[in-house]
Amino acid sequence: MATLDQERAQRLAKAMKGIDISQRQLGIAAHVSYQQIGFILSGKRKTTYEFMCKVAPTLKVSPDYLWKGKDPIQELKEAAGAVIKDVDQRDSFSFPILDYISAGQLFTTEEKVEGVLKATRSELDMSIVHPERTYAVRVVGTSLEGDEIYDGDVLLVEKEPIFVDGDIYIVRVGAESAVRHVYRDNGMARLVSSNGECREIKVTELDIRGRVLYSRPPMRKHFR
Repeated sequence: MATLDQERAQRLAKAMKGIDISQRQLGIAAHVSYQQIGFILSGKRKTTYEFMCKVAPTLKVSPDYLWKGKDPIQELKEAAGAVIKDVDQRDSFSFPILDYISAGQLFTTEEKVEGVLKATRSELDMSIVHPERTYAVRVVGTSLEGDEIYDGDVLLVEKEPIFVDGDIYIVRVGAESAVRHVYRDNGMARLVSSNGECREIKVTELDIRGRVLYSRPPMRKHFR
């Protein structure tokens, strides 16, 4: 039976073969030593998650696929496919509305329930895969206007999501929270806005409180 490091090396080799890239080409593109790639492929050196994060974008796969053999996006699709039929049969939903969330700088919030949001499936214009762990929260701030999320909008948020790099999340850093795009990079988490004005926030530790779900047209069309 192959060890974890051997399995990771096999996935790395498969991903390289899939886009027909050599060790030297991958090393140049991902800014890593091509000798290190060779050592990992041959089993002479163990790999690290940080290394997988560096080479994954060039290989057009997720770091989690190279590291664990699982693609979070595919897992999300499979999870949705397993329950979407039952969920789609619902005509209406009720979600707790929590206190506001900052679309800007990190801000202290208490996450207290302020009411209930009721909406029909047609109003949502989207499929709710896990209604039992979905809640609503009102946005305060303008840092996500590039995503058509505006001050005063009500967002739906799924707790305990599969992490997908770059998606929009409610995050908590210490006692402070915000809603931003989240990217993981070299052991850091980057909290990124989309309005071109708010500065990027870098943190080493954060607690993801949920992934933002929003429809097209945006939720603001339905809720005020």
